[in-house]
Amino acid sequence: SCGKCFPCRIGTKRLTERLGGKSGPREMAQWEAEVRDIGKVMKATSACGLGMAAPLITDSLLKYFSEDVGRKLK
Repeated sequence: SCGKCFPCRIGTKRLTERLGGKSGPREMAQWEAEVRDIGKVMKATSACGLGMAAPLITDSLLKYFSEDVGRKLK
């Protein structure tokens, strides 16, 4: 994040925290809903392509590796 727009600045930080397991829910359904919500807001409100594309990582992670993520959260 370049830091110019808050959706990207805050959103990338929140996604990084969720992916690192530093914060957020431990139940898969709640974790997934939160991550998808953060990504949705970032895609809709970020000022540039970086903020719009960053959530694609978590979208792909959930699409192809949701079972692995669920095991890691436990």
